[in-house]
Amino acid sequence: MRHHGLTPAFLRCFAAVPPAWGTAPATGEPVLIGDVTTSPIFAGQPALAVMLAAGFRSVHSYPLRDEHGALLGMLSLYYRAAGRHPGQGRLAWAATRALTEVRSTSSPSPAPPATCPVT
Repeated sequence: MRHHGLTPAFLRCFAAVPPAWGTAPATGEPVLIGDVTTSPIFAGQPALAVMLAAGFRSVHSYPLRDEHGALLGMLSLYYRAAGRHPGQGRLAWAATRALTEVRSTSSPSPAPPATCPVT
């Protein structure tokens, strides 16, 4: 997993408790949560307190799939402000293209273990 700006406590929590928005890889659809405090995905979940303690109010998760539908990874973007944040679909598309290029120019390696099991 690669990240920027997430605290060790945040990472430990989500290593132990799969994020509720982990359905994105299984469905192939983005999960866009505009406000964690009003989202049914976070209602009654320990993840809500962790998100708020980290200062996050919104999360957008995008499954990154190659042209054959194989899952390359996930792009999850955390925001301090609630709401939808336009333009992130383009960022997910660019990340997918970059991963596809890296994958096609590097030697094959086994897929990493799932870090975000579907709940």
